[in-house]
Amino acid sequence: MRAWALTEMEPEKLSLKLYARDAGGLTAKDFINTFHRWIQEKRLDELVIDVTDYSHVHHGPGVLLVCHDAHYAMDEAEGRLGLYHARKRVASGTLRERIELTFTRALRAARHLEQEPALEGRISFRTDEMRFALEDRLHAPNDKKTLELVMPELSAVVEKIWGKEPVVDDRARPKECFTVDVRVTVAPELGALVARI
Repeated sequence: MRAWALTEMEPEKLSLKLYARDAGGLTAKDFINTFHRWIQEKRLDELVIDVTDYSHVHHGPGVLLVCHDAHYAMDEAEGRLGLYHARKRVASGTLRERIELTFTRALRAARHLEQEPALEGRISFRTDEMRFALEDRLHAPNDKKTLELVMPELSAVVEKIWGKEPVVDDRARPKECFTVDVRVTVAPELGALVARI
């Protein structure tokens, strides 16, 4: 079997979940009108298609904002509300550039939510803990080799935005997608992070 090289790793589906620090009693369903307004106002810098409500699913994907190249969701997986951003199509550039694009889009969307007048400042996001995944088992199996190939790229992106190297908890479970829990020892305000990108 041929050995992997980073240049051969072309995962299409990168995702990042930013956890809500405080949701002021909000549930995923409370974001439906906000996401519809984002479509009308062209709030995001991408083609936005529709809003889908999965809030009836226990610990499920919540409310989905479907875009052409990606989607956003107020996700309730594992009982933790957060903004989940997942790319569906390959973006151009290196793996590091695609990771950075995933972080950039997720952080900007989370900042929009924090500033959303209709939510009256009731939502804020943690910046010291997040979940990064490569949801592409064909191109990125959940094993140590993938971790060794991805970590330098992921660390470089986190260090560029946060100014600190991340601490990563490897969730090496072969039957799941490649997922790591990322923690950073500093927790700047989301606005400060968005300003850096």
